[in-house]
Amino acid sequence: MAEKATPKKSAPASSTKKATEEPSVQPNAPASPPTEENTVRSVVKIAGLVITVGLSTHAAKQALHPLYGEVTASQDFDYVVAGSLALSMLLPSKPAWEGPMVDLMSVVLLLAPRTLYTWGAQTARWGNPSLGPIAAHLPVAVPILVIGGLLFSFLGADHESPSYRAMAFISTFSWIRIITSFVGNTVPQSGLNWTSCDILLACGIASSVGSVYDWFRSPASSSASANEGTSSSKLLKSPTVKFAFTALQASALFMTRSARPCSTVNYPYLSGKDGNGVRILAQKHSVTGLVQVAEELETGFRYMRCDHSLLGGVWIGEERIGSLQTTRLENLPAGGTDLEGVKLGDPIYSAFMLQDGIRLFERGPSVPAEPTALVIGLGAGIMARGFNLLNISTTIVEIDPAVHEFAYRFFNLTGHPPIATVSNDSSPFTIPPQVDQSHHMDARRYVQERAKVLNGMRPIKEELRYDYVVHDVFTGGSVPAHLFTTEMWADVKSVMRLDGILAVNFAGYLVSDASRAILTTLEESFELCRIFHDRIDAIDEGFKKDDDFINMVFFCTQSPSIELSTRDPEDRDFVNSHMKRYLFTRFEKLEIPRERIIGSEFSPVHTNREQYILKDEFNILAEVQQKTAVDHWKLMREVLPAETWEAY
Repeated sequence: MAEKATPKKSAPASSTKKATEEPSVQPNAPASPPTEENTVRSVVKIAGLVITVGLSTHAAKQALHPLYGEVTASQDFDYVVAGSLALSMLLPSKPAWEGPMVDLMSVVLLLAPRTLYTWGAQTARWGNPSLGPIAAHLPVAVPILVIGGLLFSFLGADHESPSYRAMAFISTFSWIRIITSFVGNTVPQSGLNWTSCDILLACGIASSVGSVYDWFRSPASSSASANEGTSSSKLLKSPTVKFAFTALQASALFMTRSARPCSTVNYPYLSGKDGNGVRILAQKHSVTGLVQVAEELETGFRYMRCDHSLLGGVWIGEERIGSLQTTRLENLPAGGTDLEGVKLGDPIYSAFMLQDGIRLFERGPSVPAEPTALVIGLGAGIMARGFNLLNISTTIVEIDPAVHEFAYRFFNLTGHPPIATVSNDSSPFTIPPQVDQSHHMDARRYVQERAKVLNGMRPIKEELRYDYVVHDVFTGGSVPAHLFTTEMWADVKSVMRLDGILAVNFAGYLVSDASRAILTTLEESFELCRIFHDRIDAIDEGFKKDDDFINMVFFCTQSPSIELSTRDPEDRDFVNSHMKRYLFTRFEKLEIPRERIIGSEFSPVHTNREQYILKDEFNILAEVQQKTAVDHWKLMREVLPAETWEAY
């Protein structure tokens, strides 16, 4: 009996042992069903990841604007995004890497502002506006996108599936495009004016905090699961590694906050050595980008810049101003004085003064005794100040309040305090033009709304229309395309007198699709236009080159009875400016025949004219300005040294 009983007792023991071992070796054991808490955590992670990657890639691109300009920094950015995400889809997907990957991304984000400033400045010195921005994105945008793509794939239940990873690529790329577009179009207009430093550091801190929280909530950090998983998995999730990453993140944050461009400085701030560098007087991140006023000490001039473009500049210093004085030495220098009494001379470039020739055109006997002017695009305020000196009531429409503030403080625009004018009926579009006024808004909105008010009046009051309209919105190598359409010019004609004069500034190539489109559209909208250039070095022999980057001003009228002939300038026209005297006494020699731009009868404008008429529904201007923007960047690098552009 005993011999038969023994095997009966041992059999269950063997079965029990086998049963307890089998679950640990079954290769296809079904995964435990997701709990509601895990689902919520996954959704929160996905949302946080998409927002972080989207905001940080936008900020990384924005950080290069002062070094490359908006158009140049953005031209190949979609390829960088797509290539980086494609690379992340090819790399192995290891969910155990999730925590360290988030920590690594936070370190990259916290170091990003300093990295982009230092490495971006170095790549800009290569002088290649095509390859430079791509190379500048390698240490920041590319790692963020690659890590973001990997993290996105980790969050899927079937993260090794090619179809899932392809779907992750498409959805991540799409969300990044949506977020960058939304932030780029919405944030500047909201008044928040977040800088790239603000966004990158906020994303880095949020990633770091989220990683720490997730680490403490994760079972891998508890002693109960300390013996589970592979040795490499345990190492990645160990407290030692977590502490090392946290220390690295704190160090990265300190290093970035204590150095340019994220450090806090008191203005004026001297950038450079031995007193020969750049003295930064004021700086703000605003609607249109980084707006800065600074002085180039060695050469002796003050300038205003927006990102990688000059908005205006004047000579400073007794030596410079003295050499430009006219014979009327008892008067103030051409630029007057700023709020602190610093004497300001003539503009550093004739392009900033060519538009003032608008006053030289004959208009007939109906010119009012007190003419009025509308200035669209303020810059350093040189044009508006010129009108003020001649007692011409001026309306300023400038989209960026920082530009207006700095023109007032540093370029003697004392007639227009940097605040938006408010009317009695709370509508800025009904204020008479005889009142000096300023409006911070898109110019298209202003002329459109004012045109509605004037066109609704019966009878029409001519005194509510402007005598002169100066349109200068060129910056960063391009112009806003929506401000050059037939619809825009129709509204401009409604707000100006029938015999009024329009001046439109554009910088680019004389023979180009952009110049042809602008001139063709103006001629479609106005009765007559004449074109002038700013190359005073070519006055005597005439401007003969078609492939030089030049400033052009288109002067137009809607009156069929005006021939746009010019009068001889008077002494009062010069306003004690040597440069105005030189330009105005030779003004007719600066004209460019329209045929030089339009071309022969076989040119594209004649064979396909409709394509060159810019309209709201069909506008080629943004596309054809790409080359202009790139070449403008090269020109700015010749105008000012690299050290000046890097001083911010």
